[in-house]
Amino acid sequence: MPFTVVWDPAALDQLALIWITSQYPNAVTRASDQIDLILRHSSMTAGLQYGDWRVVTIDPLQFLYKVSPDDCLVQIVDVREA
Repeated sequence: MPFTVVWDPAALDQLALIWITSQYPNAVTRASDQIDLILRHSSMTAGLQYGDWRVVTIDPLQFLYKVSPDDCLVQIVDVREA
């Protein structure tokens, strides 16, 4: 069953700032599109686990997220340049 991916407002703001200032905004767009797809289908295994959080890097971005398996929900809480 696919998970629902939601973005914390602060993470969306950070993504927008990265996109605006990036030398390669298309790469930023591709990475943000890919993370949504990956987390919808592989959120429990993507990236590395740190306690309750997981981190995944898709060049040029790194995403911090939390999975709620009971709710089939993934929350992206931070995004930064990798």
